Amino acid sequence: MLNFTNWVCWKDRDLLGDPLNEQGLYLLAHFDAGPPDMIELTREIIYVGIAGKTANSRITIKRRLHSFNRSASGKNAPHSGGKKYFSQFGNIRSNLYVAVSAAMKKKGIERSCHLLMMERILIWRYVQRFEGKHPICNSE
Repeated sequence: MLNFTNWVCWKDRDLLGDPLNEQGLYLLAHFDAGPPDMIELTREIIYVGIAGKTANSRITIKRRLHSFNRSASGKNAPHSGGKKYFSQFGNIRSNLYVAVSAAMKKKGIERSCHLLMMERILIWRYVQRFEGKHPICNSE
């Protein structure tokens, strides 16, 4: 259903390549001992994000990550997860990792609805697994 890339250190996120130029989902996590080989819901995930939540959106994952980066660095940018990151952790930590999943090739409302549903399912599964808590940088 979702195919995420491997985890990549935040500073190396541009190495994720083509999926960055698509709409889709992204996960952010802090790993002190390096990331696991597989993508799974772990406590280290601090944010589940989406690029392309409306049918007419042209916002790519790369653009959302750029916006997160600005907000998480204390600059004025429209990313609530980035603002929450900055308030919780200060500037971006060196152990921040990202994984992305490009959207299915459908267009318009079908794509945006699928992305919204998958984002909510990931957050719901996190809440179910970790005592009713959502990732720290996500709103409820």
